[in-house]
Amino acid sequence: MIEAGWAAQSSETVAAAGMPAADREIAAGLDYVDGPARMSTPPKDIRRRAGTRSGVIHATATDRGTVARPVHTVVAG
Repeated sequence: MIEAGWAAQSSETVAAAGMPAADREIAAGLDYVDGPARMSTPPKDIRRRAGTRSGVIHATATDRGTVARPVHTVVAG
């Protein structure tokens, strides 16, 4: 941010407990990487990265009701 000429004007952590935690996106992502036909087309390095990330999602996400994490925001100008 600094290298691009921006300076932080403020920052804040926002509680996200009442927000949906991307259950639909988690399910869609796992469906994609768990589908062998879909994963046969991306380049090998993309397949490797997607597989690594899907492992983390499998280990940490629940089927429904994943708890949203707090969000840190930065306002810059």
